Amino acid sequence: MRILITGFVVFLIWSLFSVWLYVARLQPAMQGAVTVQTIPQPEAEIAEPPAPPVEVMPGELMVSFDFDQSVFTSDQQTDSRIAEYKEWTGKHSGSVIVVTGHTDNIGTREYNQQLGLRRARTVQQYLASKGIPAGQITIVSEGESRPVADNATSEGRAGNRRAEISIKK
Repeated sequence: MRILITGFVVFLIWSLFSVWLYVARLQPAMQGAVTVQTIPQPEAEIAEPPAPPVEVMPGELMVSFDFDQSVFTSDQQTDSRIAEYKEWTGKHSGSVIVVTGHTDNIGTREYNQQLGLRRARTVQQYLASKGIPAGQITIVSEGESRPVADNATSEGRAGNRRAEISIKK
C-alpha cells in the first residue's frame, strides 16, 4: 500500500509540474510574436533557347588506287560520302573541295608527281559527274612527298597510293 501512495504522490507532483510548465512557459511562448527569417530566393533564371545544331563538315575521304594506275572503282560507301560533300558545297558556296593525289616511292619524283596529278584529275572528274560544280574543286599533287605508311613494305606502298578529298572553307 505504501508503494501505491508513493506512486500517487509522485504522479500528482509530476502532473502539477507539467501543468505549470505548460501554462507559465510554453503557452506564452507560443502566443508571442514569431520572428520568421526569410531567405531571399534568387531570381528565376530564364533558360536561353538551345543553340541551333552545328553543321558538321564532312571529314576527309581517301580513295585508293592500284599500282601505277589512276583509275578507281567507286563503291556505295564512297558514293554516300561524296553525296555529303555535294550537300555541303550546295549549302556553303564559298567552300572548296581539295583533291590531293599521292603515290608510293616507286619511280622517279617527276613521274610520281604526274601520277598523283592524274589521280587527282580522275577523282575531280568523278566528283563533277556526281553534280559537284567543277569550280568548287581544286586538284593538287603531292606525289611521293607525303606518305601515310612505310614505303618499305608492299602494304605500306598500297596505303600511299591514294587521293585525299577534303573541304576547305
